[in-house]
Amino acid sequence: MGSVSVPRLLRAVTRLRPSFVVRAALAAGLMLAVAMLCLAVVDASTQRALSVTAEPPVIPADGGQTTIVVRLPVDAAAGESHVTLSTELGAFTSANGPPEIRARLDRVDRNTMGASVKLFADRLVGSTVVRAQVGQLVDTVTVRFVGETTSLRMDQPSNAKLDAARSHLIRLVAADETGAGAPSVEVTLRFVEAPAGATLRSSARSSTDSLTLRTNGDGEVSARLQSKPGAVTLEALSGQASLEMSFEFYGEPRTLRLVAIDAGVERGDEGDEGSIQALLLDERGQGVPGERIVFAADSGLVVGWDGDGESPITDSAGTARVHLDGANARLGPAEVSASWSDGERSLDDDLTLAVTGTPMAMYLTASVTYAVLDEVLLEEFNSSTRYRVEAEVVDELGQPVAGSYRIRWRPRLYGAAAQVYPQVTWTEDGVASAIFDLQHVNGAPQPDQTDAQAWLMDRAQVNNVGRIADLIGDGLPLRRGRNDLVWEGDALSISEAVAPIAHAISAAWRQIDGGWQAWFPSNIPGAVDFQLQPGDGFHLELRTAALLDGVSRQ
Repeated sequence: MGSVSVPRLLRAVTRLRPSFVVRAALAAGLMLAVAMLCLAVVDASTQRALSVTAEPPVIPADGGQTTIVVRLPVDAAAGESHVTLSTELGAFTSANGPPEIRARLDRVDRNTMGASVKLFADRLVGSTVVRAQVGQLVDTVTVRFVGETTSLRMDQPSNAKLDAARSHLIRLVAADETGAGAPSVEVTLRFVEAPAGATLRSSARSSTDSLTLRTNGDGEVSARLQSKPGAVTLEALSGQASLEMSFEFYGEPRTLRLVAIDAGVERGDEGDEGSIQALLLDERGQGVPGERIVFAADSGLVVGWDGDGESPITDSAGTARVHLDGANARLGPAEVSASWSDGERSLDDDLTLAVTGTPMAMYLTASVTYAVLDEVLLEEFNSSTRYRVEAEVVDELGQPVAGSYRIRWRPRLYGAAAQVYPQVTWTEDGVASAIFDLQHVNGAPQPDQTDAQAWLMDRAQVNNVGRIADLIGDGLPLRRGRNDLVWEGDALSISEAVAPIAHAISAAWRQIDGGWQAWFPSNIPGAVDFQLQPGDGFHLELRTAALLDGVSRQ
């Protein structure tokens, strides 16, 4: 604002020639406004002239001290020779000093006056406002008194996977019960577990055992950690606080492994998110993060990574996830590859997937998973048999379809005493399965009176009906474990008699003349392939339930 004299302003007003009263009123009002404006300018400038600072602004509540510095221009002091200082916490000049003092203002230089006073903490935790007053001038500064360390937190590094080829900054913050950073307190870092030669370094020293550091004004302390590949556990101690930190140091990439979540890709569709994964591992089998993997595919497949969690850059586990788009792919086998290189070394891997089309046929198969046998009074009954029925859905090339298709199952029973309900399952790698528990009567199964039917739902209709008896064969249901049987067929060796279920047999034996003969499905020394005559009794030990013709129960 420019300098304008009051008389000059008055002369300018009187030239307007209004009545004398009006001129007088205008002149008086203008003089008052100018005076108030000048006072405001002078007051603001002098107010800004006084400043009070604290260095450091954060100190320990127990034994800490800071320097309160007051500064103002000589002209702004207006003849005052002292400054009044007061505080809400702490004391001036000594730990037992007063909370308010008058300190002498001394000449700092030709144009500046100032004072410097020590403020001591009084073991009370919190913030205090220090007030300085010189005449009508007032300024304040806030000082924080920090208590004993009650918590430690790690600000860096942000993850637990670290490169063994580099050193890493470990930055901790010590805080009191209020959460304020604790300055000038000791923090001890020590190794709990680490590979040989792991080192902690500060600006002054290094150690393979422990390192004691002092926090800065913000309660922070830093050290650098370096280690060979392996697990590293550090413990930090300060005051009442302790913190355990675990890291995994990984080495140079040594292995690249390509894994397909699904065995095939459906033509015309985009694969599931993350359906192809590449694992980049070091010499210890630890994942190497942050490395770019280059994926490629043939047969018209396109690699994409626009799904959630997908990226060609390896994550903290060393995994890069992508998917395959089969919109224009050709049916049949397709090669997919992944490679990594750092300019000097390279790794690669590949696999073969099937590009499949829409369902064209479905085939049913079945097997007995177990037969439950109950003994009721004197007669042994076969009360329940569990069947696993599978439907294989194939495309025009006979390949199991890659897509997920819904299969509806319906058992059809004719006279068999059973409780079996319709089911709905989904194909996985082209195969869907259902489990049926069938109960039978009179100790004999009724497989020729039980059918299984399956429908492929959704995008195609492929029907197939299979009679369970045709699917698994006829015969007496045998239990898992020991079966006491009578041979009713023609004379045969035991190996020939049980050949249809040899895969399920652990052993077969019979007793003759007080001794016994044993046969095993594998070539075991001492085994005897004994002969069976009609009516001979023998024993079968089975690893799982099975059906066998030409036998009855003893």
